[in-house]
Amino acid sequence: MVYLMMKVLIQHSVSDVLMIENVKIFNQGMKKLKDCIKNVAQNFDNMWECLHDNIPDMSKLLIICNQTSEQIIKTEKIYQVLKKYNQNSTDLRNVMELYADQIVYDECLSKKIQKEIQPTSDMEVGDSLNQEIDYLLKKYNIYDEKSCVISISTNQETKSQISWCSKNCYNIFGINEQNLKGKSINEFMPSVFANRHDQILSNFYQNGKEVTINNIMHTWALDHKGYCFSCNIFVKIIPTLKNYEIISLIHKINENDYIITDYDGEISAVGKKISDYLQLNVKQLKENRLNIQLLAPKLSDIYKDYFIDFDIQNDNKGLVFEKDKPQLKQLKVLGADNKQINQKELKFYFFIPMNIENQIKYHLEAKRRLFVKHFGDENSLFKKVQEKNSDFKNQVYFKSDYGEYLQSGIKRLNKKKLQKIVKIKASLQVFTYFQGNSNFKIKALKIFQMEVKNFIFILFLKKQNINKAKTPQYATKERIKKQQQYLKLFMQDIKQFHVDIKAKKSQLKKEQEDEQEQLKEDQLNNKDKEDEEKQGSQSQTKLNEYYFKKKNKIKVYNSQKIKSQESILKQNNKPKIQQKETKNQNIVEISSKFFSRLRKTLIINKIIGKKPHSLFYNPRSHIEMKESGFLFDNDSEKQNTEEQEQQENFQTKQSQNIKSFFFFFFLKKVYLFKKSKSIKLQEQLKQNKLLIKENLLKNKKLKEIVLLHHQDMVQKQQQQDIIKIKKIKKRLKILINHQVQVKKNRCLMIFKKLIKNQMILYQLKEICFKISKKKKQKNKKMQQDKVQVHQIVQIHKMQQECQDNPQKMQIHL
Repeated sequence: MVYLMMKVLIQHSVSDVLMIENVKIFNQGMKKLKDCIKNVAQNFDNMWECLHDNIPDMSKLLIICNQTSEQIIKTEKIYQVLKKYNQNSTDLRNVMELYADQIVYDECLSKKIQKEIQPTSDMEVGDSLNQEIDYLLKKYNIYDEKSCVISISTNQETKSQISWCSKNCYNIFGINEQNLKGKSINEFMPSVFANRHDQILSNFYQNGKEVTINNIMHTWALDHKGYCFSCNIFVKIIPTLKNYEIISLIHKINENDYIITDYDGEISAVGKKISDYLQLNVKQLKENRLNIQLLAPKLSDIYKDYFIDFDIQNDNKGLVFEKDKPQLKQLKVLGADNKQINQKELKFYFFIPMNIENQIKYHLEAKRRLFVKHFGDENSLFKKVQEKNSDFKNQVYFKSDYGEYLQSGIKRLNKKKLQKIVKIKASLQVFTYFQGNSNFKIKALKIFQMEVKNFIFILFLKKQNINKAKTPQYATKERIKKQQQYLKLFMQDIKQFHVDIKAKKSQLKKEQEDEQEQLKEDQLNNKDKEDEEKQGSQSQTKLNEYYFKKKNKIKVYNSQKIKSQESILKQNNKPKIQQKETKNQNIVEISSKFFSRLRKTLIINKIIGKKPHSLFYNPRSHIEMKESGFLFDNDSEKQNTEEQEQQENFQTKQSQNIKSFFFFFFLKKVYLFKKSKSIKLQEQLKQNKLLIKENLLKNKKLKEIVLLHHQDMVQKQQQQDIIKIKKIKKRLKILINHQVQVKKNRCLMIFKKLIKNQMILYQLKEICFKISKKKKQKNKKMQQDKVQVHQIVQIHKMQQECQDNPQKMQIHL
């Protein structure tokens, strides 16, 4: 009834869409479901114990079976109800799969659960500052692993106290649901927000207006250990019958390292990694509110606005006159770069002294004195200085002293007494938050990289060296070391000198070898040139002899046919007195084919004739002419007439000139042809050598490529074989598991059937036993009745006999 009344009150509200009240119902239903499953398992255990007995108790078995059937029906009903509230819960799916596979052994139910319940993916990581509410509600689910729901009480006595929370709080805050209840939510906020959270709530209770409610806001929260992480918060107010509840949905974005500071530089929260690097206690930082400028002086220019820009801090109050305004000292000692203010990324150093705790105590005492001086209260360390009611003139004086306090604290950093130096790369983000009519600013440093440099070990070694330097033994050892170093350097120089000499000798040898090779090449080239010149001179002499010397007759021919012709000519034509035999100096080798071709061409052109004294005379034709009678004796004619001799001499000269011309032409052609052939052969040889070299290089490259390809193929085959083997192993495992499960299921089904059959048999036996009992009882009653009837009959007889004979009556008595 209460739940129905709440539904009526919360109609057409955002909580209907968010289903925040359904979270409570779902958690209660999960508890009931787990209890039912436990009961089912216990009943099955009791049933097996009963069946292990030699003579099982059938009545007890019937009771246990009835209870298990009732519990199974109850669990199925609860599952159907919870499925309507949340179809994407991993807890519900895991519990029901265990129930179906290992307790009830129902395959159909497990498949049905896998289809009906499908868990959603996690929320996307990112800074969702300007995302719309409807988009988030449609896209994301409330049962995400990185999100949780917390409700806060609205009573004035227990203000900002956690009254209820979901189970996912352990994944976000690291605390169980039971331990988180009753704690203040301010413990899980950075000190910048925690100091103002109660005031925000009181403003809302008084005015009923607040910007942070009904909006998604990006903030930072703390773990149970005090480490900082970024998150998105969605706050809603839900009315109830008695009062109303403030419920917030918290979604964890990431665990990046942050350093969150106030507007003046006081540290309020630190991430996990950077706290480990810097060796800072998070709880001490939260309590003491140490200023970051005391450990990282280069960040002073970022927090310069706190000391100079007074108009931003006071809305409508003007500047102070120059008489009242003190001269603020520029913090040059801090080593800040003015250019870093406009940049997105910063680089600075974090100095960690040897005794951090003592340094923090000193800074706290100095800060306490400063506050006592200006405000007259020791407990005003965390007092708000930037209030509207405070005097603007007092603020200026306070800030000037506060700047001097920071400057003196930075001067206490000594290089010799440092434990670590941490190099940090980060980005600056400034956020403004509205608190009623006023506002406050926060500066967050998001850290990307960190590098640590230790100084303890270096200082320890320096101290040891200083102590050793005082003894005389240490001085002698140092001298020996220096001498050894000088000797090493001298030996190195000598070795280099020998190496240089060897290199020079090798260079000279190479140069000499190159010169010898060049000389050999030059000699070969000169020989080739001389041979060519000799051949050219010989050819020229031959040509001159053919052109300018008178040649009467050519006698010698290499071909056998021409020699036979010559012998016949000598027999027929005797030599004259004027003709002289020429020496075999200028002999030319002529082929018979060429000779016959030349003769035909000359005869066709009518340059020569067929006469017996000519070179082209055919003896066979001469013999035929003699036999026919056409030929006349030449010797008789020559003796008689001198004119014929002159004509013959003229013809011989003419024929000799023509012969010499054709022989010269032929020789020239032969020489040019041979020369061109030799040149071509040389060129071909060079080309063949180049081709052979190129082929060798190509073959080497191809061999290397083939080897590499073969190696790659072998590696790929090995990898593929390994992958195939793994897949086969997986398949075998799956098949084995599947077969085992199938066998188990079959055995269980058979066992169930056997149990059912046994139950039926036991029931039948009981019925038969009851029937037999009833029959026995009936038989007993029949016998008893017969005995009674027999007794009555005997008594009746006795009475009759007694009546007839009274003497017998006395005998019977």
